Amino acid sequence: MGVFVVPHSVGVRDATVWVGWWSDDVRPLLDLVLLDERAGEVDRIELAGSWRVVGRHSDEAPSCRFRWETFTDLGGNTRYFCHLRRRATGETVASATFETLPIQLVPSSERSRRRDRRAFTMLLGSCFWDEVDDGKAGRAYQEIYRGPFAPHVKLLVGDQVYVDQPPWAWVLPIFDRGEMIERVTARYARSWEKLHPLLRQGSNVFSSDDHEYWNDYPFEPLRLWPALQDDETRRAVGWTTREFARSVQGIAPTRSFHVGDQVSVFVAETRLQRTETKFMRDVDLAAVEAWIANLESPGVLVLGQPLLWEPFGSVEAPDAPSAWNWALAALGAIVGGIPGAIAGALAPEAAEEIAAELAGDIADHNLMFYKAQYRRLVHALSRSRHDVLVLSGDIHLGRIARFRIHRTDGEDPTKVYEVIASPMSLLDTGPIPRLDTRASMNYPRWFPSDLRLREPGVIPAVVDYPRHIPENEGGRPQDHMMTLSFTAGPEPGSVRVEVRAWLIQRGGGEPPVALAWRRPYTFTLDGGRLPRDGSRPDRVVTHTITNPDGDIMALANPRASWSPRLRNEVMRDLDEGRARYFTNPDMTGEARIHVVRDRVRGIAYLRTNADRHSGNNLDNLPRLPWGEWHD
Repeated sequence: MGVFVVPHSVGVRDATVWVGWWSDDVRPLLDLVLLDERAGEVDRIELAGSWRVVGRHSDEAPSCRFRWETFTDLGGNTRYFCHLRRRATGETVASATFETLPIQLVPSSERSRRRDRRAFTMLLGSCFWDEVDDGKAGRAYQEIYRGPFAPHVKLLVGDQVYVDQPPWAWVLPIFDRGEMIERVTARYARSWEKLHPLLRQGSNVFSSDDHEYWNDYPFEPLRLWPALQDDETRRAVGWTTREFARSVQGIAPTRSFHVGDQVSVFVAETRLQRTETKFMRDVDLAAVEAWIANLESPGVLVLGQPLLWEPFGSVEAPDAPSAWNWALAALGAIVGGIPGAIAGALAPEAAEEIAAELAGDIADHNLMFYKAQYRRLVHALSRSRHDVLVLSGDIHLGRIARFRIHRTDGEDPTKVYEVIASPMSLLDTGPIPRLDTRASMNYPRWFPSDLRLREPGVIPAVVDYPRHIPENEGGRPQDHMMTLSFTAGPEPGSVRVEVRAWLIQRGGGEPPVALAWRRPYTFTLDGGRLPRDGSRPDRVVTHTITNPDGDIMALANPRASWSPRLRNEVMRDLDEGRARYFTNPDMTGEARIHVVRDRVRGIAYLRTNADRHSGNNLDNLPRLPWGEWHD
């Protein structure tokens, strides 16, 4: 097996590198040499002493030998080359390259192709099945890395290794523990061999998902895996695979990094320490909550599974029962006769838990299954005072979603975007039916999709889906990765984000990668927020959003980053002098919007003063459908 050098955590001034190989050979003395692209050699670490080992069960069996090394006192926004060399001959046996993080984001108006003036870029990918890859993911990534969107950081958010595949390799119900360890070792070796062209260029941040352990870990998997039906076997496999996840991928419960004071990134591991009642430890979820509460800039939250997903049983409209509840009653009658039908009809939430257990056995329990912890995550996002970008994978489709969290206290709404990239190399073991990537369960209408979990004082958020990855001829999602480029936005504290989806071409054809969308999907985080310095902006309103009765519910201007703004938010802005709103572009006094309070009827509403132009009347403005967005 080859030797691997994989950059892991990279900051502005430091970098941690993983060095390892799968072999039973004793390597000669080696040095890890770091070179600046301009100044030459800047550091050298002698890899003396013993190496750590994972996967060893006998002296004869192959195992993974590895070590972690950290370079310090580096320069910010600088490209380095890291070479592993034999000390006696100077021969390079493996190499990698990485860039330290920029000190600040480049302003959108000043970005260029120069390396020190380009956008900070992260790559998002998940789900890599090595046996059908044929090197295509590595070739596609190298093509991206040679271009202007070379990632500083790669976020690999689960299923980098399919330990449990193919299922027929896990048929025997009892097998030797050493054989199991060799199987896990070999699967990691094959995956890392295929992924190495990607892993060695740019730093890597890993999180895990179920296939690093077994399908639907930690629950008992479907009986396609007979060997994993035994409790003792599952405990042994779980212990071994967790050791590999920590030792090779560096999986940690939480980690975070920042780009200056403009973007904060938090990686929340939702699988390694999952139980049947929690997707992460309470102390780690508390760290997520604290990070959201203390954000001083837009945040990027990385999760192993999507935030937006339908529960097992959906709520079709706010506070209204759904047809699913009637289906549960029928299911209860089939399973449990009259008592089961009563349970399904009168205790739908309990019945949903049963259905979730059944569905989880077939598929995979998602974050929505864990209602108590998911509610905490919903509440934390609902109280955020900065916009949040959620990144995830897992579900074998790629899409972008967006929604706004409006609070009844009239504060600035929080924009939330979710970007999902999956798969890099689609799993194809066994008969896989056509995957309906446009199924409603992949595109919930509301956040949260179970509206019973929403935060009090928060208006149900309507979710919009502006982009998705196209299907191939077989009706399955095309293999892909996504890059996200960050620059400082035009408004103080705002961040501009460009999302590009890269389709990985199968086989050895050229080009190895192609863009899924002709233009990048672009949006602004923290755009349109009221200034912190107390200055009062003037805003032009061009449209209204009304309810079925014609009552104005929100003001809008599709060309403005503050749009739309709910009626109660506008009223608070006007009452407290935080902003002014006009219905004409000249922003003259006659077209100024103000609050009228009818003390007799106890209501308040918005209106404009009469002027010579009826089109400036608030009631005469064009109307937009609810959910209209500005980008």
